[in-house]
Formats: sequence, structure tokens, C-alpha cells
Amino acid sequence: GRSPPRDYAVPNSGWSNAMQQQYRHLLAMAATGAWARLSSYSPVPAEVPAMPGDTPLFLRAIKGAGVSFEYTMFLNATERRLLCLFQPGLYLEGRPGLTHSGAIAAIIDGTLGTCALAVAGKVMTANLSIDYLMRCCHPLPSPIPLGAVVLLDGRAERLEGCKFFLSCHVQSAEGDTLHARGAPPPPLPGADGGGTPGSPELRPRLPPRAGSA
Repeated sequence: GRSPPRDYAVPNSGWSNAMQQQYRHLLAMAATGAWARLSSYSPVPAEVPAMPGDTPLFLRAIKGAGVSFEYTMFLNATERRLLCLFQPGLYLEGRPGLTHSGAIAAIIDGTLGTCALAVAGKVMTANLSIDYLMRCCHPLPSPIPLGAVVLLDGRAERLEGCKFFLSCHVQSAEGDTLHARGAPPPPLPGADGGGTPGSPELRPRLPPRAGSA
């Protein structure tokens, strides 16, 4: 018979110890029932409704453990929020040793697209606005080193007509460095929809561990 499709959203030999540690933290969070880990197949199996195909997903197109986009996603449908744990590999290099801004944009787009699909159904990206944040007293943005582990926090913010607005913060897994953010424009006058874009301050890395302050 046909072998089951490979789930790329689980640890492999290319995941660093830090990536695996954060993954276990997210799994423990999912065990409470509010969050769910999302599987990731490439190509998407034919039995998945409306998404069959033989071509690989863009973020999974480069084969080899740890060389490209290593990521796993966790969804909280009630909060309309998605967390993506991401480790960039050496094929995503921009400046020496640093992750290319286009690769960061791609993982942001993938995170927000997955969140939108989960809470709103079929969607397509119409506009993606990203701020690569500046470090104090330094002329360069706060870069993401290759092999670093970062957390993307994507949230559905509001609905205006047929337009769905989301925001995303990209920060270190430790929660002490904000690398980039994507935020929707302010609401139109008189438009319905709750919430405003996320503030530039760091969002909490994860809900606190059991027993922690």
C-alpha cells in the first residue's frame, strides 16, 4: 500500500536543542486543550479537501534537515491566534550569517496565511507590510542569525467587509528581542471590527509554565 505522508512539523536531525526544547514547551501547552499542533505535509495529501497537488509547498520545497525553513505551528482557534516556532537554515542566508529579509517575510506570510485559513476559510494575501525593527543606537535592524530559534505570534485582528486583517510579531524564543512585526492599517472610519493593531512592545513569549511566576 501507499506509505503515509511525512509530517514535516515534528523534530528532525536538523533541529537544534533550543528548537526541540521550545517545541516540547509548546506541546505541553497544547496538552491543556486550548492549542493544537498543526501537521505539515509536502505535497499536501490528495485526501485533504480542496488542497491536493504534486508540487511541494514553498516553505518545504528545499529538502535537507536544518538547511531551510524548519518550523512548526500551533493554533488557538478560540483566540484566533497562531504561534510558529521557526529555525532558519543556511540556505536562507542574506548577509553573512544572517537570515534574508525575504525569508522572514515568507515565514510571516505563511504564519498569517495559515491563521487566516483556520479562522476564515479560503483567503489570499492582498497586502503584507513588515517593519524590520531597529536596535537602539545601531544602524541595522535587529537581525535573525542563521540557526537561531524565533517565535512568530500571528493574530486575527478584525474583519472589514471581505478583507481580513492580521498582525504578527517575530521575536526571539526567549522573548527578549523583537526582530520584526507586521501590522494592519488602522480601521476605516465607521468600520466594524474589534481590536487595533498590536503595539510594538514585546508580546508574552508563551503562557507561563506551570508553577512559574
